[in-house]
This record gives sequence, C-alpha cells and structure tokens, in this order.
Amino acid sequence: MMRRHAPERYYHTRVKRGVTGMHDTWLILGGQQWGG
Repeated sequence: MMRRHAPERYYHTRVKRGVTGMHDTWLILGGQQWGG
C-alpha cells in the first residue's frame, strides 16, 4: 500500500508545483506585455 501510495502523492505534488509555476510564469509574461 505504501509503495503504491508514495508515487501517487509524489505525482500530485509535482502537478501542483507545475501548475503553480505555470501560473507564476503567465503572470510574469502578462505583466511584462502589459507594462511594455
């Protein structure tokens, strides 16, 4: 069970971090475009 649950948690964490990173990137790109 632990073996099967560990990868699942790791995958979810990676997805969450990836989504946050994308949002941050979009905000930065959007700010540069609007500001420039």
